[in-house]
Amino acid sequence: MAWNSERIDYEEYDECLDKINNSEEKLEFARRGILRHRAGEESIYTEYIRRMSYKIGAGLLEDGKEKEFLNFLKMDYLSADSLVKLLKLSNQKGMTVCSAYIIEMQNEI
Repeated sequence: MAWNSERIDYEEYDECLDKINNSEEKLEFARRGILRHRAGEESIYTEYIRRMSYKIGAGLLEDGKEKEFLNFLKMDYLSADSLVKLLKLSNQKGMTVCSAYIIEMQNEI
């Protein structure tokens, strides 16, 4: 539910996220949602970020944004399933540093 009690249109949120072309801005978008979630705030925004964390990480890998991906990874917001998928993608892209960090995170879970 939105702040005005209407149903949330996740497709609209997706479109907004897709319109952000700058990787740093996408990372900031995600960071804010993660901070809100960790502060105990349950909102549509935090639910959306939870739902979209894989897509954000995959987008950073697809764009070859290693530094931004590693910063996103350090936020510790991805599920174990997402880490498996992202490891496969980072291996396909030849991003060995990202793969190493993903494996490290998987070992900590």
